[in-house]
Amino acid sequence: MATRLATYDRATLVRAHEYQYDGTHPNPNECTINAMTTLLHLAAAQAGETLELRSRQLAQFLDRIPFRHPRFPAWFPGPGGATHPRGAQKGLQAMIRTLRHKGLRFPWRAERSSGRNPGDLEAALGAGWPTLIYGVGIRNRVPHVVVPIKRDEDGWLVLDPGYPRDKQPMRWTKVQLDKWWANYWLIYPAGTMISLVPDSSRGGAA
Repeated sequence: MATRLATYDRATLVRAHEYQYDGTHPNPNECTINAMTTLLHLAAAQAGETLELRSRQLAQFLDRIPFRHPRFPAWFPGPGGATHPRGAQKGLQAMIRTLRHKGLRFPWRAERSSGRNPGDLEAALGAGWPTLIYGVGIRNRVPHVVVPIKRDEDGWLVLDPGYPRDKQPMRWTKVQLDKWWANYWLIYPAGTMISLVPDSSRGGAA
C-alpha cells in the first residue's frame, strides 16, 4: 500500500468522485454520503481492488440498518445516508465489514477526529489516508463535506460533491479551506475529519 493520494492521476480521482445533484438521490442535499463513497473508492484503489459502489447504493445500505447511525440532519427533506460525523464513521465501518464479507481485501478502518488543523490534514493525506472533512459554506452557511486530495504551494486540491465530475478536482486556496473548515452549531466542531487508516489486524501497514 505504498500508493499515496497525491500520486493519483486525474482520471482515477474523477472516477471516484460522486455528484450529489445527479438526480439519483432522494435527498440531494446529502453530501456526506457522496464523500463517504468517494473515500471507499480511493481506499479500494490503494488496496488494489476495484469497487462497484455508487453513493445511492451506500445510502440504501445504511437506511436498512434502523437506529444504528445518527443521521440527522440527513433525514430532511428525505432519507439519504449518514450526515452526522459519528454516523458517517459507523456507516463506513459497516460498509467495510460488508466489503470484506464479499471477499474484497480492504485493510482499512474509519477514524473520526475533531479540532484538527491544516497541518494535521496534510499529514493524513501524506500518509495515504483517504480523508473527508466537515465544514460550512462560506456564503450560504449550510453544512457541507468534501474530500481533500493534497496540499501544494497553490493551496488544496479537493473533490467537492456539490459539483459535477468535469469540474474535479477543484482548487481551493489555503484561506478558503481555513474559513470553510468550521463548526456547525452543536452538530460538529471545527476541524472535524474522518480518515480511513490502515487496519493492522487486516494487513494494513501501520
